[in-house]
Amino acid sequence: MTSIKKNTIFKLIIKDRKGSPVVEEALLIGIAIVGILIFLGVIFGLFDWINDALTSLFNNFSLSLV
Repeated sequence: MTSIKKNTIFKLIIKDRKGSPVVEEALLIGIAIVGILIFLGVIFGLFDWINDALTSLFNNFSLSLV
């Protein structure tokens, strides 16, 4: 094959005008889902840390009163 035929075949495979917006939308939705999951992980991690800190505080406080 000549380089011109290879180049046109390559352009036909890569530049699919109908599928390109769909792929872009899917990638953006995927990135948004990952971002939301990271955000929720940070929030729940913060809640877990607060729970551990308060539990430790109340355990130490109750032991010091006895």
